Amino acid sequence: AGHGAELFPNPAFGRALVRWDTPLEEEGEIRLYNPAGQLLQSQAIAPGATRYELQLKGLPTGLYYVSLQLESHQLPQTMPLNVIAVD
Repeated sequence: AGHGAELFPNPAFGRALVRWDTPLEEEGEIRLYNPAGQLLQSQAIAPGATRYELQLKGLPTGLYYVSLQLESHQLPQTMPLNVIAVD
């Protein structure tokens, strides 16, 4: 099944929402990476979910990448996210 995802707002202040077209048929994981490819956050997503809110507080301003990994495969789309630092 297709899971076209979108990420907003972008740039993000403190948090961003990841939303995808169709509910997940299996457990997934949202992953947040820095530009060097280091994994900063990973969060399990339950089957049936259609959205997830990323908490970005404490991250320095910069470009990050978000991906959605399913149990059986990784979605090809890695989405760039511009984060503006907030306290």
